[in-house]
Amino acid sequence: MERDRFEQLLDGLLALHPVVEQAVNGLADVPLVGTVASRFMGRVVGEVLQANRAVAGRVPGLGPLMSLGTSAASRMVGAADRQLEGLIGETMGRGGAFAVRRLNGIVIETLRDPTTREAALQAWDLLAEELVVGLGPHATLAQIQDATDAWHALAIDTLAGEPAARIAAAVVDGLLDRFGGYTPTELLAELDLTRDDLVADLTALAPTALDALRDSGDLERLVRAELEPFYASAEARGILG
Repeated sequence: MERDRFEQLLDGLLALHPVVEQAVNGLADVPLVGTVASRFMGRVVGEVLQANRAVAGRVPGLGPLMSLGTSAASRMVGAADRQLEGLIGETMGRGGAFAVRRLNGIVIETLRDPTTREAALQAWDLLAEELVVGLGPHATLAQIQDATDAWHALAIDTLAGEPAARIAAAVVDGLLDRFGGYTPTELLAELDLTRDDLVADLTALAPTALDALRDSGDLERLVRAELEPFYASAEARGILG
């Protein structure tokens, strides 16, 4: 893929941020999603506090003050948790919804930030010069197989479902509605394909297709099925004596 094509694809994906925002906001009322978002935001805040504490430790007199403030805040939160333990179920839902919307806002603002686009392009430029080494250094064969099996099962279940069948039927109906009144010659002209184009494509594909048919044993079966009516006819038997 050329860089300009990747840039075009990137612009198209970044332009979908309203869809992402709507989809994530729709998950705000799911309790478990809210819990995950709350924990994620909590980890982010915890990392920020830890980083600030590390910086403050290098400044004389500021480290103990930072520790004192954090300790006091922890005791206040702990006391509040004990006092409001009976209301945790109700507040978790509200806090989770807020965390989802806040996290969604962060994601959307990041997608809108022009720096995100430039960072993605720089990452592409860097990766484009790297050697393809596979997933070996990052994942075991068993992990890759588990993920592949899960995606394979998902694809089979999805394609075998009624919605996929309706989509396929709609595509076929649309093609027939659009091109059903054309003859094959007119259809090729409508698609801006010439006879030379078809011959060139078939010539390029034929060796690969024939090799696959020969390796699978289907080529011999197809040839025999095609020639059988001739050799089984009375005329051919008469010629062969």
